[in-house]
Amino acid sequence: MEYRTKWTGKPPFSYATLICLAMTELGKPKVTLSDIYGWITDNFAYYRHTDSSWQVGSFTFKFLLLP
Repeated sequence: MEYRTKWTGKPPFSYATLICLAMTELGKPKVTLSDIYGWITDNFAYYRHTDSSWQVGSFTFKFLLLP
């Protein structure tokens, strides 16, 4: 299915999978949460067209904060 353009339903990927995909595709040694959100909305129409509440509390696990 073409998730970039069709948004008839939520993609069958966990948030952890989406994060891993974003980090891999961005190809940077460090990525911000904003980078991850941006990649997800750029690549999945569902998240582009739904309200932004999916961003709040979606990533409840801990990130390693780097200075």
